[in-house]
Amino acid sequence: MSANSPLDVLKWFIAAQASESRARSAIRGIAGAFSAAELHKAFAVRHDDRVTDVIPTEPMPGAVRTARGAMILQSGFGLLGLALMAAAVAGSGAPMLLVVLLLLLLVVVALGWLAFRWSSRRKWVRWCAVAVEAVMVGGAVAGPVLDGEFGWRTLISLGTVLPLAVIVALVTPSAARWFDR
Repeated sequence: MSANSPLDVLKWFIAAQASESRARSAIRGIAGAFSAAELHKAFAVRHDDRVTDVIPTEPMPGAVRTARGAMILQSGFGLLGLALMAAAVAGSGAPMLLVVLLLLLLVVVALGWLAFRWSSRRKWVRWCAVAVEAVMVGGAVAGPVLDGEFGWRTLISLGTVLPLAVIVALVTPSAARWFDR
């Protein structure tokens, strides 16, 4: 790229604009003449005009993507259960149902928040997701055990299998590498 290249002229022109909206209009009008790589290289600067290096991101492994999808599915089922439980609590007024409703709300909020923070790739997101899923497995197994109805149906129910699948996916080496950025 020479000193008077079109990209240098474009950078000077945009820097000289008084308002941000005029700069955006200029970018839209002129950007069609350049490739995306040229534009990225020309405008990849920090506030002190040092050019930054482009660091390619590692794609999300299939196990991690599946775990996130399962958590979003669980959040959806949890919201449906929350709506049904709220109707039951409003109809009966039983305080124990209110406690169950609040616990379900806490789990749904935790799952949604963790799924939202997934792209941060932080270790604590992974381990918090494992902990929330373990609590879900415990809750799915504890109810039938306390009621004396524990059996194979409890172990193969969606409320047990889906959280276990998420836990298994999150403890794989590929998930550990992806979250250990």
